[in-house]
Amino acid sequence: MEKGDVLKTAPKGFSQDHKHIDLLRLKSFAVVHAVSQREIMAASFTDKVINIYREMLPFKNYLEKAVSV
Repeated sequence: MEKGDVLKTAPKGFSQDHKHIDLLRLKSFAVVHAVSQREIMAASFTDKVINIYREMLPFKNYLEKAVSV
């Protein structure tokens, strides 16, 4: 897992020894899905992208809710 910017300390409300502190300190997240050149060139590529997005959507929605201010 590649890490970008992280908080220097635990987020407010979490202890420094929380079992998921490494994830809680991350400032950003990314969802990645590899596709081949053959898949990109296929007539069904638009459908594939839509299906990938639908699979990722619950994670995106959760993060938006979890970090909303």
